[in-house]
Amino acid sequence: QGAENYFKRALVVKPNMPEAMLETGALAMRRKDPAAAADVVRRYLDVNPPTAEILWLGLRAERALGHANLADSYAQRLAKQFPNSNEARLLQAGITQ
Repeated sequence: QGAENYFKRALVVKPNMPEAMLETGALAMRRKDPAAAADVVRRYLDVNPPTAEILWLGLRAERALGHANLADSYAQRLAKQFPNSNEARLLQAGITQ
């Protein structure tokens, strides 16, 4: 809870801070709130360039919500834009958790 409050305060000061957005989304997934995580991913991608980490988070969140098309879209972007990332290797290995 303390970490989440810290990142939320950081986003008040700098609303588009990539690190704080990513961590907020990751914390949402850890507390089993994929809808909140998916929302963070969409907001992140509206204002920041994609990273392997945010695409991975988006894939996992959308898959948890049952949105196969959106999850596949994130998977394709991850494989194409970041083929050498750890996240792409996990995807290739069939690991999505």
